[in-house]
Amino acid sequence: MAAEADDEPFSSQENDAIATLLNLASLIDQSHNTKKMATPSPLAQAKKYIATGSHVTTGYFTTLVRSNLQGLIKFINEEDTRSELFDQHNEKHNNHHSIKYYAMACPNPVSDREWHVSIMTKTLNSKTILKVCVPCFIEEKLKDVHPDRVRAEIRSIYKLTKISNTTTRVEFYAEIEFGGIAPRHLINRRLPMYMSGPTKWQEHFQHLRMLRELTSEDGVAMGTMLTLVKNNNSVVTRLTTFISMNVALKVSERSERALRKTRIQTRIRATTTNPFAPSSLGAEIEGELPTSRDDDAGHSQKQNRARGKEKASSR
Repeated sequence: MAAEADDEPFSSQENDAIATLLNLASLIDQSHNTKKMATPSPLAQAKKYIATGSHVTTGYFTTLVRSNLQGLIKFINEEDTRSELFDQHNEKHNNHHSIKYYAMACPNPVSDREWHVSIMTKTLNSKTILKVCVPCFIEEKLKDVHPDRVRAEIRSIYKLTKISNTTTRVEFYAEIEFGGIAPRHLINRRLPMYMSGPTKWQEHFQHLRMLRELTSEDGVAMGTMLTLVKNNNSVVTRLTTFISMNVALKVSERSERALRKTRIQTRIRATTTNPFAPSSLGAEIEGELPTSRDDDAGHSQKQNRARGKEKASSR
């Protein structure tokens, strides 16, 4: 998909927008005027930088996703959605550029915010893909007017870097201008929520890992995911949900059932040569196997009965 997106040449405006965001990312990387920002998972790290202006906040978020580069960008382009947004409209401008409108509800008395953005995807090299979002610079078509909403602006860039054939590093830089009157505490609360999308990708692809693919790093990731409390769910609820979504655990459960079935079938085939196999089969189904001592006692009892019959006939 990313290769197809680059078939059409980028305009000077598009290239300028990408260059501006790369410069923003470089400034954040070099800045010391940052502080740690909360993340929904210990598997991610984040920080924020307070720029000049009461409503401008810049953040950085990074995590590793267990997916190849092309698979991740395809998932982002086709399936990623944010539940806190509404009234979303997408329009394709060209192969690598789409235009999006969306709104976000804010608590009273703060007015709801709306965004109208240009989103571009560009393959920087064989190991890096960029996904850039800036205020739309294409002429806006006539649409419904929402006087109760305040137009906000966002400039952001996802930098997706191939680490291996199964792992991609996600770096997310975003600068948000809420516009109008918005209390600082609201901005500080919404910024981590907005930037936490990569954690959802990390969890999604971790659940898709097959049992044969798991490593010690996967064990740490799965254990961390399982300990995260969401919506005050109980341990049992979290475990049940986790197992229902995790491919490796589903395969493990199916493999155990298949192994038990194979053992029973082997016992059934053995009945043609072993007269004691039926009792063993019954014990296998019940989950218990007879001991060798029980087998010896049964065999001795039959031998004693046979000797008794021989003595009676000789008399």
